[in-house]
Order: sequence, then C-alpha cells, then structure tokens
Amino acid sequence: MIKLICLIFLPVVLGTFFFPPPYRAPVPILIPAPAPIPRPIPAPIPAPAPIVIVGPTPAPIPAPIPAPIPAPIPAPAPAPAPIVIVGPPPAPIPAPIPVPTPAPKPVPIPAPKPVPTPAPKPVPTPAPKPIPNNEVTYTFHTNAATFEDAKKICKQEGGRIAVVTSKAVEDKLVQIFRSAGPIKNAYMGWDKQAFIGMHYTNGKWLTLDGKPAPYINWSTTWYGGQPSNPAWQSCGSLLKQGAMDDVQCGIPLAFFCEKTLPCDCDV
Repeated sequence: MIKLICLIFLPVVLGTFFFPPPYRAPVPILIPAPAPIPRPIPAPIPAPAPIVIVGPTPAPIPAPIPAPIPAPIPAPAPAPAPIVIVGPPPAPIPAPIPVPTPAPKPVPIPAPKPVPTPAPKPVPTPAPKPIPNNEVTYTFHTNAATFEDAKKICKQEGGRIAVVTSKAVEDKLVQIFRSAGPIKNAYMGWDKQAFIGMHYTNGKWLTLDGKPAPYINWSTTWYGGQPSNPAWQSCGSLLKQGAMDDVQCGIPLAFFCEKTLPCDCDV
C-alpha cells in the first residue's frame, strides 16, 4: 500500500522539483473602488432686498429742444457772361439839347379878409312875474342866492321871503316850483328845494318877524326824514316834491318872495 502511494506521488514530487511548472502571473484581485463622497451643496445666498428711498417724485427731465436747423443759404446765381458783338462800333448818340424851362410866374394870393365875429348879444333874463294868490303875490326866483341875499332881493321888491301858512299855500308854491324853468347857480346842483321864510332860533322854528312858524310839514322821506340837523342847518326850505327840509343858510338856492298889499313887514 505504501509502495503504491509512493509510486503515485513520487513522480509528481520529483517532476515538480526537477521540472518546475511555468510561471503564471498572479491573478489580480479586484478591490471595489470606494463610493464617492458627495460634496455638500451650498445653500443659495438670498438676494439683498431692494432699498426703497421715500421722497418726492423726481421732476421729469424735460425733453431736449432740438436746435433749429438753419435754412440753407442759396448760392448766388452766376452773372451772365457779357455778350460780345463783333462788328463795326456803333455811331455815337448825340447828347440831347436841354430845353430851358420858363420860371413860373408868382401868382399873388390875396390875403384873407378878417371876418368880424359879432359879439354875442346878452339874453336878458326876464324878471320873475308875481303870481297872485288872493291878497298875497308870490314870486319864484330861479337864480339861486343865499338866505341873506334872498332876504335883500325880496325886500327890494317890496316884500319878504314867502312864509308857508297852510297846506293850500304849500301846494300853491309846489305847483309854481314845478312849472318854473331850470334853477341856475344852485349849490352843487341842488335844484330840488327853495328857501322859505322860517329859520331855527333858540330851539324853535320862527318866521322872520320872530313869530312861531304857522305851518310846518317836515318831509319823512327826504334823506331819511327831516329836520336832520337844525342846529347847523337853521334855514327852512320847500322841496319840489312837497314837504319841508332844514338846510344851511349860506348856500345858494332858489327862493320864494311874497308881497301883500299893503305890506306890513319890516324885513
């Protein structure tokens, strides 16, 4: 048995020793590559918030005004070339003989004869005619005068400034006033009233002979009602519309004169 085993393995051992097997490259050992390590993904950086500036709205930028384009200057037209006429020179033109002009004879102009301007003829102002009223004659003077001057004029006529004694006399004088012509020289055009024979003295309205005025009818509509200031406007007047007013004695107004037959007045 042992011999059998030796016979089997001995050639193998000897052959291996004396005849080694050919060289074989070592079989590479495949080592699996390590898995790649994932790189960390950086987080996105947030964009900065826009900065909002609160303030007035900027003024709009005006559009540029285009500069005017100058109009092209036309080139001057070339002067035409002179025309040269070839030929004999023209005959000279004789100069005209001046004809003497006779000097004009002066014509005498007669001097204008002055036409005399006739002097304006003064138009006489007719004297106011007295208007009878029973036993009293009234005269209305349209040429204005102050109260003192009116007293003198009435006295020269043989009377005095008219005194209104009743409503009938007032109506009669208003009728005369309205039918008369325009008033001349009145103060500031005050042609709507005329002096009558009463004045304010010591707090009372009296006639020129110092007696209480027999009839007074103050206007309730003339400038808010009358009398308005008798201490300063101390003379009486009759309004053209009717009723009475107190006025200043020193202003020119129309006036009434009266004359009785016979006259027993001292003023």
